[in-house]
Amino acid sequence: VNTENNVVKEQQKCEEDYKVIKSPMVGTFYSKPAPDKDAFVKVGDTVKNGDTVLILEAMKMQNNIEAECDGTITSIVVSKGDTVMEGDALITIG
Repeated sequence: VNTENNVVKEQQKCEEDYKVIKSPMVGTFYSKPAPDKDAFVKVGDTVKNGDTVLILEAMKMQNNIEAECDGTITSIVVSKGDTVMEGDALITIG
């Protein structure tokens, strides 16, 4: 058994095991539906495909961004109020 090949396969599997939610547009990141509400998600939360995980505000429009797969939130890359560009990583789901 070639150990090196097993390591490569394991690394590829890890990369395939998480999904990065990227910004579909330029906008402002919000983790809550309102200042007095709880965040949509936090690290460790389980989400289902279609669950709202954040809001991007663009041109005064609130755009709900949804999970694209089932899984667990492994990281939230941006902070409340950050301006994000199209294609920026926002959240990873494992």
